[in-house]
Amino acid sequence: MDLIWPDPIPPAPPLPPMVLKEPNLEGSPKYPRSKHKCKKYIEKKIDYFSVNNANLKKFSNLSIVLSLFYIYLFKKYKSGCVLTLDTFNNTGLYVDLVNSFSNIQRYTSISKQMLTCIKRGVNIIVIPLYISAGRTGHANILIYRKATNVLEHFEPHGAYYGGESDRDRDLVTYETTTFWRNLNMHLKKANIHEVELVESFKVCPHIRGFQSLEGAIPNKQKTIGGYCTAWSMFFTELALANPALSSKEIVEIVFIKGGGFLGGQYMKDIIEGYSNHVSDKIDKYYSMLFNEVMTTVDIQCRWDNASEEEKRKIWNDFLLIRDIEMELIAGKYSIQQKIESQKKEIQSLIRYPSVSKIYLEMLKKKLDILEKMQQLDGFQLSPTNSFEPSPGRTSPSPPKTKPKPKSKSKSKSTSKVAESKSKVVTQKAQKEVIVKTCPEGEYLNPVTNRCNKIKTKKDPSTRKKRETKKKEDDTKKNDENDDGTIKLIDY
Repeated sequence: MDLIWPDPIPPAPPLPPMVLKEPNLEGSPKYPRSKHKCKKYIEKKIDYFSVNNANLKKFSNLSIVLSLFYIYLFKKYKSGCVLTLDTFNNTGLYVDLVNSFSNIQRYTSISKQMLTCIKRGVNIIVIPLYISAGRTGHANILIYRKATNVLEHFEPHGAYYGGESDRDRDLVTYETTTFWRNLNMHLKKANIHEVELVESFKVCPHIRGFQSLEGAIPNKQKTIGGYCTAWSMFFTELALANPALSSKEIVEIVFIKGGGFLGGQYMKDIIEGYSNHVSDKIDKYYSMLFNEVMTTVDIQCRWDNASEEEKRKIWNDFLLIRDIEMELIAGKYSIQQKIESQKKEIQSLIRYPSVSKIYLEMLKKKLDILEKMQQLDGFQLSPTNSFEPSPGRTSPSPPKTKPKPKSKSKSKSTSKVAESKSKVVTQKAQKEVIVKTCPEGEYLNPVTNRCNKIKTKKDPSTRKKRETKKKEDDTKKNDENDDGTIKLIDY
């Protein structure tokens, strides 16, 4: 019988080589933590600020002061996107509830800047949001997250804006929605995924938020404005340091840790400690830049008492510093490269007498600021010097050993022995330590507390002399009798 063998199975085609795409971690820590570790990190951080609020300083809400701290946070957490409006002193978005017709132009400007950052691959963009309601002002933030395609609105007051009227609350909701639609329009034109708006009542479902709870506790001293900006900065730092958590999750961690609606005093301690931290950083920054001790309150007083011409000068100096910082954050050039190019430009322009002296002065001032910024980087002016570990992966803690079970029969005797030992230890500690002195040629033994003779090394030449002398004496004794007469030797 003929056997029909099946055709051999052809070998499978080789699999295409696997391309491992390196994750883009810009705007997040080098080693992103898990949600559990993020929770521990946040709790440790707020505990630090709640106990480090002594010597409370006056907190200034001046925009040229606070904008530099936002830039400082973006540099620290490598969030390479700073949004600005040249018509205002702010770093972020300015919303006018009174003259709302001018808001559209600002929305378009910020949306275009965000689009540029998104194309560069920035994962998290924090937009400081300043709300002007006539005589009063308020600060909160918007957070864009590329991973989830959302635009979150954090309101320090809680679920809604705590303005003087319900109309202001409705206007804030309307303006944030208008900006969100403007942003989606630009994203759609660029073929980028549109974002979903997560409104403030979804981020914080509690009517009373952080600022409302701490606002019920009286202040230790007069402050220049409220703490809405400090809360916004605090939340900015938590969001940039913990990209694995949504804004709602961060709010819940802080809210539960603070004791919920009964945590007003704890919230007050946190924000007072953080406002001190902000003031310290800005004080050091400005003091080094201007070669004199300058606090945030000093800057506020100078601004309040300055003439229009002096304010223009302060404003121009701030713009120069801000623009340099923005270029460095964007990562186009390093500080050293900027310094070298600035020196070359100054040297090339000095040759020509027709060059404006004002322009040359501006270049020299820019060079001076760059050199001082380089000193600041060398000084490592960062929050890791003042509190808790950096956002990177922390070292594992040693394993905890289980305590040995105590026997019931010996519990009383061991407790008595422990008490007696503790008494002896305290009595010994209370005794004064008497320093014993030894006579010359002796030293104090640290173990026995006794004086021992200092041993000196013997000279080998003296030893040889002693041995030869001993031999001579021995031979002399052998040659003499007991009465001292010399022996007679027979040959």
